Amino acid sequence: MPTFQILCLANSYKCQGRCIAGLRRDGKGWIRPVSSHIHGALSPEEYQLANQAEPKLLDVIEIDFIRALPEVHQPENWVISKTPWRFISCFETVSLAQKQAVRNFLNDIAIVKPHIFSDFDRKIEYSSLLAYPVTSSLVLIRPEKLSFKIISPYKPKIKACFYLQEYHYFLPVTDPNFIAKIQHLPEGNYPVAELAFPEFNPEYVFFTISLGEPYLGYCYKLAAGVISI
Repeated sequence: MPTFQILCLANSYKCQGRCIAGLRRDGKGWIRPVSSHIHGALSPEEYQLANQAEPKLLDVIEIDFIRALPEVHQPENWVISKTPWRFISCFETVSLAQKQAVRNFLNDIAIVKPHIFSDFDRKIEYSSLLAYPVTSSLVLIRPEKLSFKIISPYKPKIKACFYLQEYHYFLPVTDPNFIAKIQHLPEGNYPVAELAFPEFNPEYVFFTISLGEPYLGYCYKLAAGVISI
């Protein structure tokens, strides 16, 4: 039974559960723990840690797996065992030096190309993925000219508007912790510099972008983790 330590970089809504993803600490790239349920969504009983907390972004956690289960749209998937997940540590960001070290690390792993998963669209046709599977469905970016749009005041839908170089993106935000911080705001568009709440630095924001499950023939790109240092 393989066991991996993972730096958590995404904690996202997925169907009726969650999608957790991150980087393996052994240097072998991204991994997305999935369940045996439909679409691999994780239930609270599956993603909660042994201390009953849930993984936070920048936590290092340890998970036991059964096997790899690559999909054409999500090659990083691994099926989890029933063993509770274990908290190992977290990236400390108390001092200015610690914060800068984390920023430097995230800058180093963020992509510098303007395209996400080899194109500039917000979605990829699933039939094309069957013919040409993606080599990666998880990536870290540092968005430019970032703003957030709240579309519905009753059941808020939040989208991130940003650029990578000269290319514009408008993607759904599915990070529940970030949504909880911003969903009380009135409907409208909010430049990131105008957002002010604890533990959020608008000058250093990173997104983990994930390619979602097929929906009406397409897999959509999602801002599955909003990281601010």
